[in-house]
Amino acid sequence: MRFEMLKETKHPKKNLFLQYGNWHWDDSEPSQGYRFIWKSPEGKLLPQRGQAYIESLDEAMELMAQAMKEGWASPKTWTE
Repeated sequence: MRFEMLKETKHPKKNLFLQYGNWHWDDSEPSQGYRFIWKSPEGKLLPQRGQAYIESLDEAMELMAQAMKEGWASPKTWTE
């Protein structure tokens, strides 16, 4: 799998980026989508910190809204 970044935006305070681009899969046709990815202060990708294919921002927003509805969107709201 290889990701070809077309657009990106940076979190205002962290080295966390939302990127849009082409996902080139090893066993199927390429697809377009999004990913969140971390970068080092020098601008190098840190995929070991995690990345995930997100087909649409609607999907990401739906999942974030569901986490908010369930009460665990922010660690500050977590209860044990």
